[in-house]
Amino acid sequence: MKLTFVAHRANYLKHYGSLIDAALARGWQVDCLVDVTQDAGTKAYLNLSEADLAAIWGTRIGIVGFTDMDECRTRMLASQADAFVSLHARSLYFAAGQDDTPFITLQHSVDSFIHNTPEDLLSSDYLCFFSEYWWDYMLEYYQRAGEAISAQQLDALRQKVVFTGFAQMDVLDIIDHADVRRRWAIPPEQPVILWMPLDLEGWPGEWPAFMQAPNRLAMLRHLWRGVRREGLGFLASYWRWVLQGWNDAALTRAIRQFADANGAFLLVKGREKHPLRPGVLAAADLALYDEDHYPATALEAVAIADLVMVFYSTAAQEAVYAGVPALCIDRPNRDIIKHQMWRTAAAGGPYNFAGAVDWMTIPDAIRRLPATDLDSFVLDEDARQRYLALYMGAPDCAASERILDLVEVSAISAHMQKEKADQ
Repeated sequence: MKLTFVAHRANYLKHYGSLIDAALARGWQVDCLVDVTQDAGTKAYLNLSEADLAAIWGTRIGIVGFTDMDECRTRMLASQADAFVSLHARSLYFAAGQDDTPFITLQHSVDSFIHNTPEDLLSSDYLCFFSEYWWDYMLEYYQRAGEAISAQQLDALRQKVVFTGFAQMDVLDIIDHADVRRRWAIPPEQPVILWMPLDLEGWPGEWPAFMQAPNRLAMLRHLWRGVRREGLGFLASYWRWVLQGWNDAALTRAIRQFADANGAFLLVKGREKHPLRPGVLAAADLALYDEDHYPATALEAVAIADLVMVFYSTAAQEAVYAGVPALCIDRPNRDIIKHQMWRTAAAGGPYNFAGAVDWMTIPDAIRRLPATDLDSFVLDEDARQRYLALYMGAPDCAASERILDLVEVSAISAHMQKEKADQ
């Protein structure tokens, strides 16, 4: 069995790594087509090369570079794969009828629906969703986005969607907690608070500048700018913040005090496209970006944490899967469909789920965290199971095996159909 992956950026390895390992363990031949074009801009940190894969898998996999979509398509057609695996739909690579190799598309959280039309998804042979929740999410998303799905398309999608779980979390089985702590100089028994800081870059409106204002006078100036630009609702929401000095600096101090009060190591994980602010860097015991993509730095950090603190990041789901309590601190979100549906503070939602993910506002965090006992954040196993069954599928680190079973069945079926057609 020959399985070919297509990777366009370094963070694709977070999604593919466990699948590649599982395929190799089955004795399969594995190729990875790699987009080796080098971005010199703000996303240069996601550049990928053949050497990056060779550093992980050596000569155990075939590694082939491409520099544009035409070359990618040519490489795919020449690969003689039994199946392709991608985060994208087949339509990105092939026109209808251009290739009949079984094509498996992995879910990439909400982006699978944002960047694909229903027709795009239908171009793949199978769609691996985390759980049944995402079927309903897909239908509602396309309805809100004005993407009509016909009854015929709906029936076809039902035949293609398979609920396989969250394959990137299978890596938890190979993360050595002691080794991670040693590499990051974290004492073996010290509690770890993982903080994924508030993103204040690239968001519309006055709120990011308001939060970064260094003092109450500057906050007041941004408050009035917000009123002029966004209306009296901005004043109603944030006038108390000015009086109390509730800004990014105050939040950072509260989180540092929380760590100190609990004797915890404050580990900060940032994203290079949004450089960590000086105050955050000063507060951290250790600050990291994406040092590795498989096992991913973020998942290593989640695995060793005693609490994961986020601002509507998918790390909350990763934490619950890893058996770690999560705290989501509220922040304004863009008024777009994916944020309305996914980045929600609603009770029972992915960021406010009793027993699995706690939720609080920024003022609450500033006032309460310094005197909060880390042990008060407890992950209830029953809540964890319900949360994961809803949003991520079975927490058994076996999603890769289910996906490979699907690959094998689809490849065998395709070979049988081809042999029958040739007779």
